[in-house]
This record gives sequence, structure tokens and C-alpha cells, in this order.
Amino acid sequence: MASIKINHLIGDKGMCSDRFKEELSNRIERMCKASRDGYKTSPVERHRLEGFIQAGVFLGKISNQDARAMLEDIYFRVVGKSIAQAGEAESAAWPADMPDYSHFDTPTFIRK
Repeated sequence: MASIKINHLIGDKGMCSDRFKEELSNRIERMCKASRDGYKTSPVERHRLEGFIQAGVFLGKISNQDARAMLEDIYFRVVGKSIAQAGEAESAAWPADMPDYSHFDTPTFIRK
């Protein structure tokens, strides 16, 4: 009896896979638009998306490779650059001249 209910919820692979991919695409797009607009995605939202992807992989609705390709494609379409390019730009934004904190390596009772 339980298997009938589960099969009813899961549906046939083709149609349900399309619905899953559409929902995944919507979730990724929302996250990418928020990133583009300067909002930092909360860890809860990132983990929720990761869990959704893993559920799809487990149920056979999508492969890890397809999910990664979808993420790359949507990110590029929304943001205008690849995820790798965005990572490089973010690391380049750090100041080249970091303050010298070596003075604080010595304990305070020895420092003068």
C-alpha cells in the first residue's frame, strides 16, 4: 500500500524529471539573481538547494553533472560571467597591501 502512494507521488520518470528540473532551474535562478544584486545567500538557502539537488540525484531525476552544468549555465546567463571568473574577481578585490600584524605575534607583556 505504501509503495502505491510513493509511486503516485513520484510519478513516471519523464514527466516528474521535467518538473524537478524546472523547479531546480527556478531555485538556482533566484539564488543567482540575489547574488548579482549584491545579496549574500544565507547558508540555509545554499544547503536547501544542495539538499534539493541531492534528492534529485538520489531519485534519479538528474545527475550531478547535469546539475552542475545547469548551475553554470544559469549563473552565466544571469550574472554574465562564469562561476570561475566570479571567484577570480572576488579574490582580486582583496587589497594587495594587507596590514602588517607581525607586531602582535609577540605577547603583550613583552612588547614595548
